[in-house]
Amino acid sequence: MRSVRKERSQHRKNIRQPMLAFTQTPPRYAPLGQRAGYTVKSSPATTFDIRLINSLTGEPIAVRRYVETTEATFDAAPCVRRTIRYAPQNGKTGFTLTPERTCTVSAIAQPATTTTEDTTDRVSSPDRVFYAACDETTAPALLTTMPLARLLAPGEQDELTLLATDPPKATLTAYYPATGDIEGCNFTTQSTGLVTFRVDPSEFPGAERIEVEAEGCGTVVYTIIPPQPAGRRIAWRSRSGSVEHYTFPIEETMTVIAEKSRIYGIEGHTAATTAAETRFRLRSAFEGHEVLEALTDILLSPDVWQVDRDGYTPVDVTSDRAVIHRHGALGCLEIEIRNKRKTPLSWS
Repeated sequence: MRSVRKERSQHRKNIRQPMLAFTQTPPRYAPLGQRAGYTVKSSPATTFDIRLINSLTGEPIAVRRYVETTEATFDAAPCVRRTIRYAPQNGKTGFTLTPERTCTVSAIAQPATTTTEDTTDRVSSPDRVFYAACDETTAPALLTTMPLARLLAPGEQDELTLLATDPPKATLTAYYPATGDIEGCNFTTQSTGLVTFRVDPSEFPGAERIEVEAEGCGTVVYTIIPPQPAGRRIAWRSRSGSVEHYTFPIEETMTVIAEKSRIYGIEGHTAATTAAETRFRLRSAFEGHEVLEALTDILLSPDVWQVDRDGYTPVDVTSDRAVIHRHGALGCLEIEIRNKRKTPLSWS
């Protein structure tokens, strides 16, 4: 009896344990608008699980099982894309923290016969930082679709998005031609990855030009113009992963639409419930092709806001097309927006 047990024990030792290895991972900073491919090889063929974990919080993102296979390839982008959130806010000039705009992910491969607590045969990929953009960009870089020469009015703010492998530095220079003065400010942060820098011209009263130089990324020049009382400032998530801003100077129309749910009874047609929504048709200034092309992102973006002193209010863009070029004529862009939620009305 003892010899049989000894033979069985020796047989278990001779069983070849599967060897798992990652042979392909996404780049260090991976845009979620492209395929984010992972490849795992197993020798010999086995059943194993691949888990995506948020490296900063430890929260699971997704898990997938492969049965008796020697190689598995999967795209992590659709799963990670759901974790990205954009919630811009007003703030002072300087760097701001926006960790919700990226997701740091670790992929773990492990035989299905082991528990998640057992780390014996587990292999992990290097951490990868994912951000919401269409195209891959080499860091350090300024992520933007708008031109680097911009207009900004007191009471408005703008935001720059940097992709940085090292903690970035920024130098802001304000020019006061009326007095000949020049004011310079230096800003630093310990954050890396997707880093945002906010510009508020009201902190530099009297300045006619503000330049922001992001070390290794580029320089954005703001010309300070008078406020536009009738204008509406719109912000949107661009294809580059940034939040862009533009003030539409003209509000062409404001339309109130009533939506009624009716019933028919003894007294005839009666409105049971009523809701209302207000739509605004906005028109841009006559702009060059570079600006108009950037503004078309508003029609496509999943996140659009109306910006005022109270903050960022999500809006829905009802327009589905825009003409940005007419031969022999200057171009402008028109959009129609409405609040994301209807306003229920009760008259009882």
